[in-house]
Amino acid sequence: HFNFGELTADQGRWDIANNHFIKALQLARGLRNERLVASVLYSKGIARIKQGNYVVGYSDVKEAIDMSNGAVYGNMEESRIFLTKLEALIKEENDISARKRALQGGL
Repeated sequence: HFNFGELTADQGRWDIANNHFIKALQLARGLRNERLVASVLYSKGIARIKQGNYVVGYSDVKEAIDMSNGAVYGNMEESRIFLTKLEALIKEENDISARKRALQGGL
């Protein structure tokens, strides 16, 4: 399911990809394989970010990084930099959304 999740995410088939990632997570957790759980969570999060669902994606990526002590992204320092960039992206996206709502309300 993990590979199918990545493949369908690459195709932009987000709902199908998410379902595969969820099934892969269930299997990895059943095997008690934390390294695999972290890898699946990370890929699921990146797919969600590519989809534009930044908050959910960030949550999955952060959990994966925390679970693997940064190894899923490289190392902890690189992971912190990556998370900081994601946080800035989420804030920027929220600011843009708020401005759009304000403009729509003023029309």
